[in-house]
Amino acid sequence: MTYISQQDCEALCVDIFTGYGMADGDARLCAQHLIYNELCGKTSHGLVRVKWIVNGLVNRGHGLNAPSYALDNGSISIIDGKNHIGIIAAHHAAKMGIDKARAHGISFTGARNYHTTTGSMNYYAQMILKAGMIGIIGCNSTALVTHPDAHDPVIGTNPICFAIPARGTALVADVTT
Repeated sequence: MTYISQQDCEALCVDIFTGYGMADGDARLCAQHLIYNELCGKTSHGLVRVKWIVNGLVNRGHGLNAPSYALDNGSISIIDGKNHIGIIAAHHAAKMGIDKARAHGISFTGARNYHTTTGSMNYYAQMILKAGMIGIIGCNSTALVTHPDAHDPVIGTNPICFAIPARGTALVADVTT
């Protein structure tokens, strides 16, 4: 078996993503997200998604401008992902949602105009927990799940994640279809 260090794996992913036009900082964020999932044992959201991201970059491109507010109404906001990979748009939405919750005591932040994978909801839950906040994180997906008696996918996995800080171990429930 061949082993690769976490640093070498991140560098390889960054090289791949930047080779397809992604900015270095965005490429690093995507690589770190995928590696985080590998290290957490959620390999379905780890390095297997490098190909998904590359396909997204080839077929849909990558946003040139940072995600920004499409709607900014106090505690309610929608982030325009500016055609970025979902991981980039969701990361910005989580950061902006945290900022909104600090300013208003509560926040509902959505994201749109992004493509490919948003990665695992647990990643964003950890961001919210580090900010000392309660979070409910979710997204929808394309049809990937087939009914037991069918042949074609009919529903998405549509994950939802709950994050609740505690004095001891925080509660994180990241569930999907």
